[in-house]
Parts: sequence; structure tokens; C-alpha cells
Amino acid sequence: MAFIVAGVLRAGEAAPEKPAALQPSTWRPYKEMQDVLYFESFEHGTTVAEKGKLVSEEPVAPGGHAWKLETGAGESLMLLHLSQIMDLKVPHGMPTAQLFVQINIYAEEPGVIQFKAVTQKNEQYAKDIVIPKIKTWNVVSVKVSELKNGNKAAAEAENVWKELEIHVKPPPKKKEVPKAWVDDVLITTTSNATEAHGRAVAADKKRLDIEKQFERDGFSYSMAVNENLKTLAKGFKSRIKQKRAIVMGPTPEMTAALKDQIKIAAPKLKESTFTFDPFDDAGEGEKPVGGLGDMRTLLFYNLQRDPLKVPEFVVLAPSADEALGPGRPPEVLRTAILRSLECGTIPIVCVPSPSKPEDKEKIDGFAKTVDAICHQLGVPLVNGGFAPRNAKGEVEVVKAGANPMERTALMAMTAMKHVRDSIAKD
Repeated sequence: MAFIVAGVLRAGEAAPEKPAALQPSTWRPYKEMQDVLYFESFEHGTTVAEKGKLVSEEPVAPGGHAWKLETGAGESLMLLHLSQIMDLKVPHGMPTAQLFVQINIYAEEPGVIQFKAVTQKNEQYAKDIVIPKIKTWNVVSVKVSELKNGNKAAAEAENVWKELEIHVKPPPKKKEVPKAWVDDVLITTTSNATEAHGRAVAADKKRLDIEKQFERDGFSYSMAVNENLKTLAKGFKSRIKQKRAIVMGPTPEMTAALKDQIKIAAPKLKESTFTFDPFDDAGEGEKPVGGLGDMRTLLFYNLQRDPLKVPEFVVLAPSADEALGPGRPPEVLRTAILRSLECGTIPIVCVPSPSKPEDKEKIDGFAKTVDAICHQLGVPLVNGGFAPRNAKGEVEVVKAGANPMERTALMAMTAMKHVRDSIAKD
């Protein structure tokens, strides 16, 4: 009877809420591969890895990259901050007997690999596996249900990993810590992890062909941006004049000059059928205009002057002085980007190169702010000061152009070509 009374709610008390049902993670690095939850090839320039460094020297395959583990007291170590991938939740309701972790690993000495998962509650689950062969690349995988916390099996529903650690330790009675490299980290729901790895490598190569980095390639472009622009192009297809771009520089004279430079750059990229027009003032003479003020007031007119021939692209290129001037220039660009997208036109925003060496840090700050805006709105960003370099690190003037305007024009045209090629792919 005491038990029954204790279980009765007092008057006015609310019934306790049932815990929300866990929803397995829906995030995937490749939408066409639902069985691949995570893949790290170390080829994208950015990574959530720590403890060690990104390398391209042997034993890494020519042209590739891998992660060299940090060698310390008693072990070599690397960790992956999975919690930094916002929507990735593992296992989070997925049966751990149906989850697998796989890595490619190279070690110079015999040793033991320890896979260790650290949860958001700081619980640790681990399993040790002997390195199959030394001085060669090995594919090693582990079933998540085999990771143990002492004698306790890895938790399932409530378990969410924040880190995945890879430890490499010497075998028993040995002191020499093995030097080790790791590549192609995979988390998958298929038991045939090797087959999933092959598909992930192919999908990652496609992604590498599409994605570009601001500092390395001269403009930023991601799979997310590509999907956004593909949807935009499809929705406005009937109104867009293909291969037409309008150009806005910081002054009327520079608008006209930038338009001419982009026109010169186009045939170099085998895009001789593009047409280019400067922003104009809506007057009878249709004189070129320029500057953030004109961008704010005349953008919509220039985009919509012929509703059935809306330009496919609009190049927006402020000067360094405008970028560092008053009036919140990044917000002017945000508004211009939004208005362009509303018309179905793809904006190509160009960050200027600093006009003085002492302005570099400020321009970098401007670029960071605008990059965040472009990332949020799903559009590319051009590095107007980018200059390709040869193997010796020397600027290739023939390719880059002799001055900042030529470089901006070349990279803007390169970005437009890349956008067209990328959204045309399946």
C-alpha cells in the first residue's frame, strides 16, 4: 500500500514529461550516400583533427595528404573533434552493432592501435587492435559495439560522441613509440566498410573538384553554395540571359575598366561567348556608375531593366578605401547579394587587395566578415588580391596579371566559369 500511495500525484502536480525520443543523426557528408556518416580524407585544407599535423611527404601517396600523429610520452596520438560538426550525432539512437569506424594507418614500428570514443558526458569507450603490418598502409576497422568502458558495453541511445581518438602504443614489453600516419577516417552503417570507403573516396573527389578555398584557389566555393545556386538557376531559368554579366566597380571609370578586363580574361578561360555590361545610371546616356552608394540605389534597376533578360551574374567589386570606409560596407554588400538573388542573378563579390601594406590586416578582417555573409547566403567570394604561384613560391605574373584589377578580373571570370560548370554537373 505504501508503494501505491507514493506513486500518486499530489493535487496540482503536473505529470512528469517523458524524455524526447532520440532521432538518429540525419547529417551526411554526401547526400547520395546515406550509409556514410563521416569521412575525413585530409584533402580539404580544413579539418577537425588535432594532436599532430597535416603532411604530404612520404609515406603519403604523391599529391595526397594524411595526418601524422603527435608522438609523445608512451604513445602517438590524434583526435577528431566530432562535436565541431554541428549536425553530426553518433551513435545517438543508432544501434552500435550496426556502426563501424575504419581508418587507413601506416606505422614504422610494431604497435597497438586504440580506438577511443569520448562522449559528451566524458565517458570513454575503447578497443585495442594490433597493427597488422608495419611500413605499409593498413585498413583497420572496428564495430562500435565492441568499444568498451571497462567491462561495460558502449551505450547506445543516449550516447553522443564529442571526440574520436586514435592512439598508437608500443606492444607489451617494448618502449619505442611507433611513428604513425592516419588517412581516410570513415564512420559508416554498413558492415562492408571497405566498399563504403571506395564510394566515399569517389564522392570526395567530386567534392574536391567543386570546392574552392579563398586563400588557396582565389575564391571560395562549397558544396552547400553549389546546391543553393543550382536551385536558384533552376527556379529562374526562363528569365535569365545565360552568359551575361553586369559589372560594378568603385568608380565609373573603374567600372568600365573592370568590365573590359573581364572581357579580356574570358577567352583565356575558353569563355568567348560571354557578354559584359557596366552598371549604368538609368539616364538617357546610360553612363557607367560606380561605388557602394550607386550599388545600393541602382542595383535593382540594372538587374531588372529587361525582365526577360536578367543577367546570369553580377560582379560587385568595391575598392579598398570603400571596404575600410564608414557606413558598414559589409552590410551594403549583404543587401546587394540579397537583391541579386531575389532577381535570380548570381552575385560574384570581390574582396579588394589592400592599397597600402599597413591595411592588410584590416582588409583581412573585412574579408572575414564578408566571407561569413557569403557563406550564410550561399554565394561565392573572390579574392581580388590572389596571385597564382609556381613551385618555387614565385608569383606567376603571366597567369595572375600585372596589377590588382587584372587579377580581380581574372578571378571573377574564373569564379563565373566554375559556377556554371559546377551547377551543370549531376
